Amino acid sequence: MTSSSKYDSSQLEEKLGTYSGVFLPCLAQIVGVIFFLRLPTITGQAGTIGTTLIILICVFSTFVTSLSLSAIASNGTIQAGGPYYIISRTLGVEIGGALGLLFYLGTTLGASMHVMGAVETLFHRKKHAYAYEINSFGFSWNSVMDSCPSQVWSLLLMLLIANIVSVGSKYVTGAANFFLAAVGLSILSIVVGTILFASGFYDGSLSDDERVFNDNLYPNYRPDSKTGVTPTFWSLVSIFYPATTGILAGTNRSSKLATPNKSIPIGTISAIAVTTSLYIMQVWLIGSVVDHETLIFNKLVLTNVAFPSRVMAKVGMVTSCIGAALQCMAGAPQLLSAIAADGAIPFLTFLTRKKKSRRRRKSLSLSDSAGLQNLGITASFEVSGNNSVSTEKSEDVDVQNSKRAVWFSWAIASLGTLMGNIDRITPILTMFYLMMYGGINLCCFLLAWVDSPGFRPQFKYFSRNIALLGFIWCLALALLISWPMALLAILLMYLIFKYIAISAQ
Repeated sequence: MTSSSKYDSSQLEEKLGTYSGVFLPCLAQIVGVIFFLRLPTITGQAGTIGTTLIILICVFSTFVTSLSLSAIASNGTIQAGGPYYIISRTLGVEIGGALGLLFYLGTTLGASMHVMGAVETLFHRKKHAYAYEINSFGFSWNSVMDSCPSQVWSLLLMLLIANIVSVGSKYVTGAANFFLAAVGLSILSIVVGTILFASGFYDGSLSDDERVFNDNLYPNYRPDSKTGVTPTFWSLVSIFYPATTGILAGTNRSSKLATPNKSIPIGTISAIAVTTSLYIMQVWLIGSVVDHETLIFNKLVLTNVAFPSRVMAKVGMVTSCIGAALQCMAGAPQLLSAIAADGAIPFLTFLTRKKKSRRRRKSLSLSDSAGLQNLGITASFEVSGNNSVSTEKSEDVDVQNSKRAVWFSWAIASLGTLMGNIDRITPILTMFYLMMYGGINLCCFLLAWVDSPGFRPQFKYFSRNIALLGFIWCLALALLISWPMALLAILLMYLIFKYIAISAQ
């Protein structure tokens, strides 16, 4: 008893609080490549008023979803797999598997987006900004960069990141504070530089002609310099939406929190409030002092106004993109391993680490299936017997990612980088996140509506009506952005659901 109590006390000492366990991880994942590389362009296209509306539309969906997540997180113990563990144990493995795979794909392709952002930041130059510099050997590094497609650099960087994660994801977690510090320094230099540029005390890398006040108040859509496509309001929403995701970072660490039912809602909602304020402030700062043409065609305009040097901001931007990609590549395989370990999806069993003993399997109905059966939904999954197991249970998945899951995720993320442009991958990411957030809200509404005995959240601000509003809001956003892509995403989620249900029979 004494040794056990000592062990428990040592465990309690290692638990994280709201600030370090939820707020900082959410902040680090929410602010990233879209803020640095696309927010100025969106401001130039939609205007400061339109961009503010875009931010509020996107943030409302994540805010309502955070309330549902807080309710789920306060409903029971959370172990390996994070959101998948919560949803599958609360709502059923069929629903959990479908939403979990969408979350996995969104996280994996998120790594692709961040890698492309790092490459774009490294190799972006203004057209005709300077001529190629030929060294004594007749070699021009700039000409090599221009002749080599960006996809090649992205694949090389993704390979490097996968190798780092395969060595051990604990090193990625340990370096999280460094990457967060890089993001903070970049944002500080950009905000201070923008204020000084507006006051006329600092020009940065811009000219006086590019300092124009109130030139971006209203929408003025122009063709993109790379794709040649003229955006619309809703296409800009799809590009910006990934900048509001990252609210699951605290939920992923629920098992490490001292008081998850308090830390998750406070930390997540605080991170949403801080990042939303930062986005709106930067939109009105940069949109009120820089001319329209510069915002649209200079993707790295924020580095041009950074104080005291654009190099500081550029290094910070690249570091933050690589750090975010590392976090995605460290988290996605762990989630995939947890899904595969439950044995609900047969084609993922090759990812589980085999053990020598033999497994005895039997079906076990979830506690909440009785409540869901009133809606025609059944939920069951395979669990091991008491004697032995041949594959890991989700609860026993190691913190270290299996190398097979890492390289499987690397293959998917590498395919994402072949798109070559952030603007092409963000709409896909947006659909995955909207479907997942909408599904979480819908499941919470249904469980509360049927008064399921296994769903008794301690989070007092949860309301089934707000959860229903969150589902409708996410679904409406997906249809307004692109109804064909939304229908394909819904079909994909339904096919995964049916596949898991049929495999369990």
